[in-house]
Amino acid sequence: MEEGLSALWKGIIPGLQRQCLYEGLRIGLYAPVKTCLVGCEFIGDVPLYHKILAALLTGAIAIAVANPTDLVKVRLQAEGKPLAGVPRRYSGALDAYFNIVRQVKSRMIQHTKIHLIASSKL
Repeated sequence: MEEGLSALWKGIIPGLQRQCLYEGLRIGLYAPVKTCLVGCEFIGDVPLYHKILAALLTGAIAIAVANPTDLVKVRLQAEGKPLAGVPRRYSGALDAYFNIVRQVKSRMIQHTKIHLIASSKL
């Protein structure tokens, strides 16, 4: 039980980062996106379908930007207590972000090389 509660606590920083990013973008972008959809010179009540589309767009943008923080949160929570002599995978949230970016970049480079080699053989 001790590991369960402490594991949940490990994800609090990325969880709060996600909430701040997601809600800030979702709420902050709504009015500009809605204005962009109807035009700057529009006067009057904005049609409901424009409001719904603006909400969908801002929600999609916000979740796309905030999604990496969920990955960090889950990885930190899943790490659990390391065995004796085994180093931790991440020292904290910031270290997890940098390590994940490094891993993704190396996979992308490797995938690109494989794709280029395969296409050159055609």
